Amino acid sequence: MTSTEFEYKWLRDPGGILAGDPRRFEVARVAYAVRDRMVNDGMSADRAVARVLEEPYYRDALVTAVDPLHNDVDVIEDFRSITGP
Repeated sequence: MTSTEFEYKWLRDPGGILAGDPRRFEVARVAYAVRDRMVNDGMSADRAVARVLEEPYYRDALVTAVDPLHNDVDVIEDFRSITGP
């Protein structure tokens, strides 16, 4: 999954999992950060994802999007599976 596909699945699509949910803005920041590291900093996808998850600001933003009652835990799995911009 690319960061663009991740955003589409979780945020952009009107039927997206977090569409219409205020948490989508936090997840969007995290997706942008990983794409920025790949495109502008030349990091590999694995390194960019790991680097973003090392930063408390981004990690906390992603974790806030998780609602175990609605199986949103998949957002973290999908984020970790990003392989390109």
